[in-house]
Amino acid sequence: MASPEPAASNSTTKENTNFSRLCRLVAGVGCKVIREVFDKYHPPEKLQENLAKVKNQLRDLWKNKKVLNPLQWDYLYPHVADSVNSANFDATLLVILLRNICPTLAPPVKGWNKRPPDSDKSEAADILRIKFFRNEVTAHPATDSVDDATFDILWKNISEPIKRLGKSPYKDIVDQLKGECMDPELDSHYKELLMQWKLADDNIKEKLEQMDEKLDRLLEVPAPVMHITINVINLPGSSQPSQAAGGSEQEQGAMAEVEALNPSTEARIWNFVLSLGMPLESLIKYLRDNLNVDPKRHDQGSLVITVECSSLKILEGLWEDYCSGHLNAVAQETLITAEVLEKFGLSEIKLKTFISEKEYESARQTFSKTGWPSNGLFKFEFFN
Repeated sequence: MASPEPAASNSTTKENTNFSRLCRLVAGVGCKVIREVFDKYHPPEKLQENLAKVKNQLRDLWKNKKVLNPLQWDYLYPHVADSVNSANFDATLLVILLRNICPTLAPPVKGWNKRPPDSDKSEAADILRIKFFRNEVTAHPATDSVDDATFDILWKNISEPIKRLGKSPYKDIVDQLKGECMDPELDSHYKELLMQWKLADDNIKEKLEQMDEKLDRLLEVPAPVMHITINVINLPGSSQPSQAAGGSEQEQGAMAEVEALNPSTEARIWNFVLSLGMPLESLIKYLRDNLNVDPKRHDQGSLVITVECSSLKILEGLWEDYCSGHLNAVAQETLITAEVLEKFGLSEIKLKTFISEKEYESARQTFSKTGWPSNGLFKFEFFN
């Protein structure tokens, strides 16, 4: 009855060895090949210079999004700047950097958060495969064992992307690892590395989920709107006679240069501008494509365009465009066409743009408190 025990013990040892080999394949060889891919995009001799260029972007990942931890930040920006070395970057940090500061690395066809299809053999997809199959290896920590059938499947699934990423040198490395004796101390080291990698990724996932929850709560609050109001104050250089009683045509024309428009005349101007279609469409296109605001509607009396600004950056872009005078020039060019001037017999109509600085500052303060910009009133006015 005692004879089956050694066999059971041998079976357990073999399955423990399977697990150890997979840990070394993922945490050792897999991490090494990912680092070599990163070094290809950011060569060691240019790493310090390249990281300096993206410091603000990575600071946002650390301070605001909590994707990077303080230790990783210290590896990226050590006190002795020229001592930075990708050899100190763990697998989690390497993948974060590949995703965020390697613009020429095309993302997997289904993005970075879904298992790539078998047809996607890109670099990014193979990096992602190593990460996904790592999760399947770490699903066995309680027993530290993997049966032969599972081992063969996982080994194939993990080694193939490693070989594609590392080319021919890694074929020999992978094949050698599959047959060599396991060192218990090394086994323990790679198991710990693998679990640390998984734990770091889980922490990032938790942070991102918390951010998603915060964003969901934020989106329950309607986005504040801005109003762009275009008022007609007067019409300089009218070649048509004024409707005022008495006087010659010349006198009446002179009076038109200083005479304020009555509401019905203003309404007729805007009715005609809107009937043309293209002038308003051109202004809306500029607001949407160049300033990234979201036009919602337009109303008449004066022309009022209601837009949403969904970020502080967009609000500041609108303010900068106003301060430079460019917004005023675009409004005049798009709305006051030759056809409009001809219709009303006018030689020139100028636009005056006004945005209240007090209102802008209020919008900034409200945005910092709520995550959305505050309501603001933005006016375009005709002037002599």
